Amino acid sequence: MNRRIPATIVNHVVIDIAADADAVWQVILHEIVEARSFRDLNAMTPLGDPNVPLGGYRTKLENGDGGIDEQVIHVTERDEAARRVSVRADFVSDPAGTQVYATYQAREIQGGARFTIDCHTRLDLEVPDGADVGAVIGKETATYDTGMTARLEKVKKRLEGTE
Repeated sequence: MNRRIPATIVNHVVIDIAADADAVWQVILHEIVEARSFRDLNAMTPLGDPNVPLGGYRTKLENGDGGIDEQVIHVTERDEAARRVSVRADFVSDPAGTQVYATYQAREIQGGARFTIDCHTRLDLEVPDGADVGAVIGKETATYDTGMTARLEKVKKRLEGTE
């Protein structure tokens, strides 16, 4: 028998890219703030809500199970000088009410840019009875780290022209 517990998964991923920090910043703006990949799939609708002054959007995509994954994303910080954007994503199609708070930043470093993602995911985690909760959270953290690192590596390859 399994039980569900409230948990927070914390991830910090980073990659150094041999590209200008402004180029990495543009990727962050296009992918996170403007949601171009969702827009290209006609799966994004801007919120247009005056209570969300920095912007936001709703995404809807079919998942592999034949259902719909729906998220509402609010931009909560946009600092051009620091090349940093923070967002909150509410997974409205998830009955557990998963929320993600993430910050994306491009920093200038010697020889290029450092792209970082700092993320806190609040969710109900399924834990088998008798299992070590810390180990289950650790496994979930590692899975998220792998996914986020793969995302950063794609950006690196694209900007360095090795894609």
